[in-house]
Amino acid sequence: MARFVDLSIAIENNEHSDPPGFSPKVTYVDHAAGARQLVASFPGLTPEDLPEGQGWAVETIQLSTHNGPTWTPPGTSTPPRTRRWGRSAGP
Repeated sequence: MARFVDLSIAIENNEHSDPPGFSPKVTYVDHAAGARQLVASFPGLTPEDLPEGQGWAVETIQLSTHNGPTWTPPGTSTPPRTRRWGRSAGP
């Protein structure tokens, strides 16, 4: 019987999931900053119009399709090879 192994990891600012310089980058906006963004985006809106004067909290994520643990089938991430294992790819 086949079994599923979950290799997923949390997306966060770190350098342990990918090589340095290739890790995901997360920018956090808290509720107070979210309120300022909302007020600036909607003319006439005031912080008092928002629940408890708070806006939405937002996480903006920058990542690549190869962040974190993945299994990539051969040929999907590298150019096609004309030679494999030291021999010609042809017959």
